[in-house]
Amino acid sequence: MDKRRAPMHFSDLKEVKRSRLVAAALAFLLCLFCIVRLYAMTFPYANTAKGLQQAVEDYVPSPDDTDATQGIAPDSPLRVIGSAVQGQFLYVAYAADNADHVHGILTMKRGINGKYRPMDASESPFPYTAGIWTGNLWTSGNADNKHFFLVGDNCQEIASVRLVFRVWTKENEEAKTAEKTFAITEPDFLWIFEGKSFAEELGLSTSETNGIFTDAVVLLDKNGNDVTDQYRDDNVNDSWGTSKSTAESFLIYVYIGIVAVVGIVVVKYFLRKEENA
Repeated sequence: MDKRRAPMHFSDLKEVKRSRLVAAALAFLLCLFCIVRLYAMTFPYANTAKGLQQAVEDYVPSPDDTDATQGIAPDSPLRVIGSAVQGQFLYVAYAADNADHVHGILTMKRGINGKYRPMDASESPFPYTAGIWTGNLWTSGNADNKHFFLVGDNCQEIASVRLVFRVWTKENEEAKTAEKTFAITEPDFLWIFEGKSFAEELGLSTSETNGIFTDAVVLLDKNGNDVTDQYRDDNVNDSWGTSKSTAESFLIYVYIGIVAVVGIVVVKYFLRKEENA
């Protein structure tokens, strides 16, 4: 008996080719879906009220199993005060409704999908029931890329704020002093100032300025009267500061690379079979 395989008809060969092309296309789409999904999990937060609130609630609270006495407990109510975009970074001011009135800044970085991932957060007690919180930001750990921030929280009756600064220079061991008054135009806000331009606003030489730190915050009403003590909360006596940061997402890019390589191998397999058919 002749057991030789019967030649494949043209219609059968065409069907096999079509099946392999479909398999290659499905493998490509599955690979693309996995890559997009992995990236979306890394940069999940939109610059919307809901997205920022979710980012703060997910990232800021201390873990349940921590023994730290500072920071924000998982059950503390959190609220977003304001946000500001500087290049690829998004800064979010937040506050906790706890005994220390903890206020903080969450820094997030934008991905190619237009959404953001948390990078770091710094926070400290806020000794006022309403008022202004100030400080410095170092973008992505770069000490040469300094920013200065003002956070206003519940400033309905506060018309302006006078800030007194200690300014450290590269040439002098003793600090200089500087002063600036800001008009308050909204009750809740986050203002970000680039370090060098802010130094110029204070009348300082940007080449000599090494650090600008707030020495005093004076809250003023519409008549220019000092109303700071009206908002002071004497129950908040701590002066700690704490921060947390997230490493660059190197591993996620490794996973994306592995998925891409596997996808290419599978697609080429189906296409190579197609060529040899």
